[in-house]
Amino acid sequence: MKKVLLYSVTLLCLLSFITACSDDDKTTSWQDISKTYSGNQLDLGTALIGSVGSVTVDAVSEEKANLTLTDIIPGENEVSLSATLQRGGMESSMVGDFILQGSATTSSCGITVRGYILNGVLKLDIVRTMTSPIVGNWNLTIANGLADVFITVKGTAADELLNSLGPLLGQLLAQKVEKVSASFGENGQLVIGYKMPGANTVELPPAEVSDALVSLLTWYEKDGTLYLALRKDVVGLLSELLPLLAGIDITPYLSLLELSGSYYVVPLQATVEGNSARLYVTKDFVQKVWPVVKTLIPEDNTFATFIPIIDGVITSAQSVEVGLGFTR
Repeated sequence: MKKVLLYSVTLLCLLSFITACSDDDKTTSWQDISKTYSGNQLDLGTALIGSVGSVTVDAVSEEKANLTLTDIIPGENEVSLSATLQRGGMESSMVGDFILQGSATTSSCGITVRGYILNGVLKLDIVRTMTSPIVGNWNLTIANGLADVFITVKGTAADELLNSLGPLLGQLLAQKVEKVSASFGENGQLVIGYKMPGANTVELPPAEVSDALVSLLTWYEKDGTLYLALRKDVVGLLSELLPLLAGIDITPYLSLLELSGSYYVVPLQATVEGNSARLYVTKDFVQKVWPVVKTLIPEDNTFATFIPIIDGVITSAQSVEVGLGFTR
């Protein structure tokens, strides 16, 4: 009887082992990967914006899949592209059950995607390629103690007076900073630095957070407008990353910004001629921010005397442009 029981237990253990091995050897079929990946099932790393949006995979065969990127690409609510599908793992020596690779051109940039699906998680690297002439490293034009600040108002009796405020603001700005740099990366990364008078180096965000900058602050150009974009879910990190904002509550100012998908955006106009560029906001944006800006001007400041004039001009002017000049 004992031998029978021992034999039965041994047989059960053997069957369990065989079954377990069979389960381990079971491979994911291409039909199984068609689904929408988001949250913990989607890993975009630090190459773009984290896992805020979603990616839908529609596998049409063992060699092809259609991808839909929703709220992933800044400035694009949805991007569709065709990707090649290749089995990974032991058959290809590549990580993942399936390897995906594809590219597409959107209204704001070109994109390439490459990644894999492993254990139900989609790991995807997304690279944007910007073709705007603003791509490059720019410095605020400062010469002879004067920063290139311009104000252009048209259609009012106070045009000449208000336009003269540009050089005055430029002189004031040149006293506050020695250098302001803006790097518009081809991958959509935007890095802004500054150098205070007497400092030895340009202050940039800490190196340890450089990989996260694409997630935090980015840019894109669409329909003739240049957008500076800030992830709405990481606004709280700004005070830690940018020393100039330390101790400043920026929450009240967020209502002045436009909301586009997962981003707060600032619309700018840009004109680039050779190694010179002008970045400026227009009347619509000025009308929105002026009520807040004027509360920041001390009553004893020279510019406080212009507040009543500007109040009237902003609504009556045919056009208003306020901006900065940069040199590549």
